[in-house]
Amino acid sequence: MRKFITNGAVLSSVFAIVPLLRQTATQRRKWKVALMWLAWGVGVAVAVASVLDDIDEAREAELEND
Repeated sequence: MRKFITNGAVLSSVFAIVPLLRQTATQRRKWKVALMWLAWGVGVAVAVASVLDDIDEAREAELEND
């Protein structure tokens, strides 16, 4: 869990929800709003996948050293 909290990509993608919420509140419900939310979700998914990949690489390196 600590690896997710301290990762810059995860932090920036999670904090990107603040301007997204502001834009959603001020804009009418159109397809642009849905695309913004979709892009935010993809960004979070990519950041989490990156952390998971780093964890897997660290485990593989640890197994090779043993």
